[in-house]
Amino acid sequence: MIIFPDIEIMDGQCVNLRHGEFEQPVRYDISPMQAALNFIAQGATYLNIVDLDGVLQGGKYNADIICEIIGKVDVPVQVAGGIRTMAAAKWWIDNGAHRIVLGTAAVMDRHFLQEVCAHYPGKVVASIDEKDGQVMVNDLAYKLGYDDYIEISPFAAGVITIGFIFGAYLTETFRGGILAVPQGQLEAGRAFGMSPLKVFRRILLPQMMRHALPGLTNNWLVLLKTTALVSIIGLDDLVRKANMAAGVTQKPFTFYLLVGVIFLLFTSLSTLLLKRLEDHYNPERRGH
Repeated sequence: MIIFPDIEIMDGQCVNLRHGEFEQPVRYDISPMQAALNFIAQGATYLNIVDLDGVLQGGKYNADIICEIIGKVDVPVQVAGGIRTMAAAKWWIDNGAHRIVLGTAAVMDRHFLQEVCAHYPGKVVASIDEKDGQVMVNDLAYKLGYDDYIEISPFAAGVITIGFIFGAYLTETFRGGILAVPQGQLEAGRAFGMSPLKVFRRILLPQMMRHALPGLTNNWLVLLKTTALVSIIGLDDLVRKANMAAGVTQKPFTFYLLVGVIFLLFTSLSTLLLKRLEDHYNPERRGH
């Protein structure tokens, strides 16, 4: 059995949280470095250091102190607190942490957990804090009296976000196209007894599309590129799969090149289809 002496650091001081509460930490009159040396002198073969400021706010608030301990002691050190991104995980591993401990991120972002485990096999620990039968992943939520588990699908979050942003762009694109159609032509159609639907199909839509297609083409191609960003929030898309495969095989060029070819294929097909639409709504361009 391995015992992991725990050093919890807040505002640069050694503290202890009673029942996991952050409001009134017990502060000790000893530096984190001295606490680490004392544990080793008593026979500790491993240390667990927690950046409590990182737990609360994310980031590396006590990194200098922890890195100093890692460089001073001759036993492995695992680090916890605020490690919620691949960049943070890489930073700690590169700066000497033998293992990293994931708490909130391990529970709330399983895709991140899979990715970091793939990149650093054997160097990731999942820490689960339990209170009254519930996994404690967000201290703020408990302070607000909310203890239910909330999970938003990365796919749904990506679709809603991208749809909202590009929906606004495309609304303006089509609005500009509609306003570019002379009102006199619409009034002439109604004067000839055409129904509103027929006026739309025969007069408004063909001419509106001629004006809107350039903007539509640009927005669509930008949207295709934007989908790659959804991997950041944990969606298992092409980019994320390539990133995980590159981390495991150490062959990033191969997988990113394959993803690039796939995106190029989508872009080429989109460009061809949109060009056909432009030819359809611009008869004078046919044959050119």
